[in-house]
Amino acid sequence: MANVDVWSATRPNSAELLTGVFALYKKSKKTLGFLPDAAFTDRANAGSLVISERGGQVVGYLLYDRPRSHLKLVHVCVDSTERHSGIASGMIGRMVRDNPHSTGYEAHCRRSYAINDFWRSLGMSPRGERPGRGLLKEPLTIWWRPMGGPDLFDHLILESSLPLAVLDTNVVIDLVASDSVERVHRISSEQLTGDWVESHLTIAVSSELDHELGDLEDQAERIHQFKGSQNLTRLPTNRPKDTTLEDALRSRIGESDWSKDASLKHDVNHIADAISAGGRYFVTHDEGLIRVTQDWITAEYDIRVLMPHELVAEIDSPSVAATYQPRHLDRLFTWSEAASIPFTDLEESFLNYPVHEKRNKFQSRLRNVLAQRSSHATHVLKDDGSTLLGLVSSYTAGDQLLVPLLRIRRGAMAQTLAFQLARHLRQLALAAGVQQVLVSDPCMHPMTKSALSGDGYAASTLGYLAEVIGGDIDVSDATQVASLAGRMGVEPHGLTSRLTPDLIAEIERRYWPIKIWDDTTCVMIPIRPENAMNLFGYPQNLIDQRPSLGLARQHVYYRSIRNNPLTSVPVRVLWYCSQDKRMGVHTVFAYSRIVGSYVLAAQEAHARFNHMGVYKLGDVRAAAGSANEVHVLEFEDTELLERPASLDEFLAAGSPHGITSISPSPRRIPTALLREIYRATNGTV
Repeated sequence: MANVDVWSATRPNSAELLTGVFALYKKSKKTLGFLPDAAFTDRANAGSLVISERGGQVVGYLLYDRPRSHLKLVHVCVDSTERHSGIASGMIGRMVRDNPHSTGYEAHCRRSYAINDFWRSLGMSPRGERPGRGLLKEPLTIWWRPMGGPDLFDHLILESSLPLAVLDTNVVIDLVASDSVERVHRISSEQLTGDWVESHLTIAVSSELDHELGDLEDQAERIHQFKGSQNLTRLPTNRPKDTTLEDALRSRIGESDWSKDASLKHDVNHIADAISAGGRYFVTHDEGLIRVTQDWITAEYDIRVLMPHELVAEIDSPSVAATYQPRHLDRLFTWSEAASIPFTDLEESFLNYPVHEKRNKFQSRLRNVLAQRSSHATHVLKDDGSTLLGLVSSYTAGDQLLVPLLRIRRGAMAQTLAFQLARHLRQLALAAGVQQVLVSDPCMHPMTKSALSGDGYAASTLGYLAEVIGGDIDVSDATQVASLAGRMGVEPHGLTSRLTPDLIAEIERRYWPIKIWDDTTCVMIPIRPENAMNLFGYPQNLIDQRPSLGLARQHVYYRSIRNNPLTSVPVRVLWYCSQDKRMGVHTVFAYSRIVGSYVLAAQEAHARFNHMGVYKLGDVRAAAGSANEVHVLEFEDTELLERPASLDEFLAAGSPHGITSISPSPRRIPTALLREIYRATNGTV
């Protein structure tokens, strides 16, 4: 197996390795383009050269840049004798691990190179194109892949309580094609653009759309449709690493129909992503697709394949019940003993169709945990309409909380609930006085696995294992730091000097709810009640709420560029809910970690971050004001304080630190003050 590592000048054979990189570059120069030697060495010295070697010979290299919040692939080169061996994926994986806070990575590649299958094999999708820099200005396709676990899956479609409708490419083209392009079903598809639809549905598309648009031969029309479709939310996908669901759909369709209709390959990818995201509808004009799925797909995967006019007729029906607005887990949902729920209801809600779980196997697992009521705590999570949303069975053994069943009901909030239950298990472990959680459910949905991985659970042959470390660690206390090192399984000597703000943020994320207090910059940010409600669901029911990010892991907030105290990230932040024309709240109510701070033109800010937020372009422009630039705050792991602090309480705590009033703009506050407020409002002092 080839070894993958980052090139470093301190390695004994660094010069030989760099020579090998240059030799490989020269062999593939025709498709890589010209790059000066200095550009290689600059990136190499910056830690942006990943090398794959076998037997001391360089067989592949990856060169990349770090522009702003994402990564850009400059060269991905594998020796011709080593291709199709996973070397490129291995190097990409190393780059991703070394840059965990990046939003994604992109590559710009000439269409004439005809290597689309290579980029697709890396899980990348075309998101547009631009002219090349050469004499002929050959068009370059812009390939993109978002990075990470839940941070990628936590966007609006996964937080809204509204049914999710996923559009097929033929519907999208109806909506974005030039007027000169004849589209038979354009009028039918345009019914989905009415403002009233937003109150009944969440609309999204699969990344398969980008692959199909990229295949259009007409360059001008291709660019036009890429641009026109960018505002549509893309669903996450498990391809290319996991195609289990796609393979099952193909098998269900049957080889006879599959061989007759080449478009079914794209259709299966669209539908697989829709099912994984909890979609209720897949909207298409493809009568062939409807025909080959109509007898089984709803019963087996809880999704309907239908045409736009059929969808409009259904959601416009007066029988459609009003949906609730998303609120916070502990305010909206209740726990009940699973034994009190009819067995058939549990079975229908939590049998995992997408991973082809056998009904008799699930029945056996469920009966087993329900029969052990004396040792197993088996509970269901229900909404205020008594819909079953989650199932958790757990018991303690030794120093572990063992979880043989962890299920999330399919639906629009599945990703959010999976993440919240991952953290709920940590809280159960803390309450039980154990130090590990082991989730051993063999038939979890991929979305649940993704949530566990994103929350620091490590996949193993036994399941998903998480270390649980509660309480506070003070970096100035050598005993506490040594204890932390022991729990993490690292050498305690010198750990204090290595605890940079970035590393502390990663440790707090991986071992939540631990807090490691150091001199990381702390700020207080005032936010008006309407914005607080949109982002955090606080104050509860204060005003009419838009479809919200609710319990999402990562959020984005736009504010004026004036009075910006942030010069670097990460930053700890206390949120102060102030007042607007409707209400004065005046409480410190939440804690977050800022991981990105950018000053951008309003349109650029919205284009880059609209997948993470509830704000429209008009909202972002309003925040920018006459400056036409906006301060973008990207923050994560928000915690609502158990007991929000009143203004008087905050000022009383702040007075010894010289803080006697609340600023209308973000301001730095001492770490000691933030720590005092955090501990007091969460009952940890």
